[in-house]
Amino acid sequence: MSEDAPQQYTAPNAHPPVAPPVMAHAVAGPRQSAWPMAVGVIAVIFGCLGVFGGLSGLVSPMLFGAMDFSPSSAAGMPFDPILAWKKWTITLSAGGLLLSALLIVGSVGLLKRRASCRRTLLTYAVLALPHAIANTTVGYFVQQDTLKAMSGAQGMAPFGSSFQSIIGVLTIGFGLLWNLALPVFLLIWLNRRKIRQEVAGWSSGMPRVGPT
Repeated sequence: MSEDAPQQYTAPNAHPPVAPPVMAHAVAGPRQSAWPMAVGVIAVIFGCLGVFGGLSGLVSPMLFGAMDFSPSSAAGMPFDPILAWKKWTITLSAGGLLLSALLIVGSVGLLKRRASCRRTLLTYAVLALPHAIANTTVGYFVQQDTLKAMSGAQGMAPFGSSFQSIIGVLTIGFGLLWNLALPVFLLIWLNRRKIRQEVAGWSSGMPRVGPT
């Protein structure tokens, strides 16, 4: 071959390497946990039920107090125990209404993943524990006094002591289970170290002050 023949030139990196595929989770970021939505929705439902119950507890004694309970109109309708516990019922209903509003505020913050929701929900849980015990206790006494009054009312069959005891045990058991379930759960769940760390990483929801 002649020395004057042109040599073929090969450019370096004629075929650049292909970039590795980008995974979907690398673009979308880490997957968010699902528990704030589940717990938040359940807590909002409990809060709405609490608001309804609190309003009913406030209005019912007032309606009973405004009704005519003369012997002719109140035959077979012994409402004296309800009126006797009127102050307790109104006080506990007002407290329950405030606690339910606090629960709804904290639940909405949880749904929005606000770091401040943990303190709000823990405050609700701590205050709801004694309120639940007091509310259940008063409800038990109102029920027992009402059963006794109904046993002596005209046209009403008397209730046995065993029947009243069974009803009382069911009232206390179901009342405590219903009123304590959510506060106890929140106290345990929100104090787990993993949950505390996750909530602490959420935004506070407060406006920033100063240059951004």
